[in-house]
Amino acid sequence: MINFCHDSYSRKVEDTDFWDSQTGSFDRFSWSCPENWEYSKDEDLGSFDSWGRFAVYHGGGYLANLGYNKLAARRVINDLVENNWIDSRTRAVIVEFSLLNPSTNIISVMSYFYEILPSGFSGTFKSYGMLPLASTDSQAHNAYLFFVLLFGVFLLCYFIRECIKLFRQKCSYFKSLWNWMGVFQIFTASLALIFQAIKSQRIAKTLGKLKENPFIPVSFHQALFWSEAETVALCITSAIATLRLLKCFHFNHQVIKLSSFMRSHLPSLVSFFVIFCVLSTGYALSGMIAFGSENVLFSSFGKAFISQFLTIIGNNELIQEIEGCGIIMGRLFLVGFVFTTVIFITNMFVAVLN
Repeated sequence: MINFCHDSYSRKVEDTDFWDSQTGSFDRFSWSCPENWEYSKDEDLGSFDSWGRFAVYHGGGYLANLGYNKLAARRVINDLVENNWIDSRTRAVIVEFSLLNPSTNIISVMSYFYEILPSGFSGTFKSYGMLPLASTDSQAHNAYLFFVLLFGVFLLCYFIRECIKLFRQKCSYFKSLWNWMGVFQIFTASLALIFQAIKSQRIAKTLGKLKENPFIPVSFHQALFWSEAETVALCITSAIATLRLLKCFHFNHQVIKLSSFMRSHLPSLVSFFVIFCVLSTGYALSGMIAFGSENVLFSSFGKAFISQFLTIIGNNELIQEIEGCGIIMGRLFLVGFVFTTVIFITNMFVAVLN
């Protein structure tokens, strides 16, 4: 008979009290480190919300510092196990650690999630990020700062050019799609510079705290977040620049023929795209059913669809991951997917040539 039950994770009902006030156990003398049983706010940890497989978890929580060596980590883990640090109310255990490679001056921030649903089902999930630090070589660091400054100068010149163009064309400036793309390119490039400055500030602040006291827990998640935001802004800026560059090829004879062909055969291309999406959706759902519980690439429909697309264009990550889950099922799935997709795309190219 079940006397009580616990709901799924929610930020509104998250436990934030001291551990013994929840369990009714006041035997604090058996705890080797009482700090492991005290709730820590995200402001104190300098952490952001964590995206797991089943939920988005608050940056705060009950923090257990495993120390810097195996002996200290084993002692802390034994204390947590003996005093039931993980119980029926636990919804996620996140193991985080950072590794510094001095030769490349890159910090790897890794997180391993062990998540538990109210039904009792548990699953694992891992995420990692790379955070490049300032180079210890003064010449390389000065060269990096020079290119950042050069990027800012070109951005300022381009902004002044667009302002002059807007002043001359007035309202007709906004009637052109390419002008809107130019404005958006300036916006994303400016965001990239701002995010880079914030990232550098967060890294310096975190390293300063670690230098003052190497034994306190620090988090590089804020710096990692701004680094990813900077990467996204640069990718969007580069994509817009590539589209504007492709505009120059519009006057090429072969490009004109290709554009004419696509306009005249647009219904056939749309039909091909719909059939291709149906085929990829079927394989993505099949992969989620067969490998979703063991492979993070099939943990969601979006990841499965993207992984299949990357496999088509030559990425081997999906092949290696699936073969690790099951040799027979994995190879049958890959052979069926690649064979069907190649035949389908080949038939399309033959139809185009005809």
